[in-house]
Amino acid sequence: MWGVEPTPAAPPAPPPPPRPAYAAPLAPPPATGRRTPRASAWALRVTLTLLALGCVAQPLLIGRYLDGDYAAVGQHGSNGIGLLGLTMVAGVAAIAWWVGGGHPLPLVALALLWFALGFQLGMGYSRNLSIHIPLGVGIVTAALVAAGWSWTGRVFRRAR
Repeated sequence: MWGVEPTPAAPPAPPPPPRPAYAAPLAPPPATGRRTPRASAWALRVTLTLLALGCVAQPLLIGRYLDGDYAAVGQHGSNGIGLLGLTMVAGVAAIAWWVGGGHPLPLVALALLWFALGFQLGMGYSRNLSIHIPLGVGIVTAALVAAGWSWTGRVFRRAR
């Protein structure tokens, strides 16, 4: 009409490609084989916290000894031996955390701490206080740093 020709209709759009079977609208994503560590992260967190508390108890126990409670030196030694065992338990938790997708750094740090605690026990029983006291300060500091790290959100993230 009035000199304008109608434009031809556009061809219909092709149908969308078929959806793969695993990509249903509400289906979970396919498994990648890696998961975020949860239970092992809590085990690591609890054992590192107990380790830090045990390490903090060491100067308190020897302070009681210096204050005149002579039985406290035996408790100081027994607690030191217990810290070696607790470090091994924390190491098992670190292995579980690593296998579950965490980073191996806590396991390496706990292995070094275990050797340091063994050396610390030897220096304490030989009464070599010039090494025993500064090493003890370093061990307590390392245990507190590890426990503090375990209470950050990083312990629940996967290693890259």
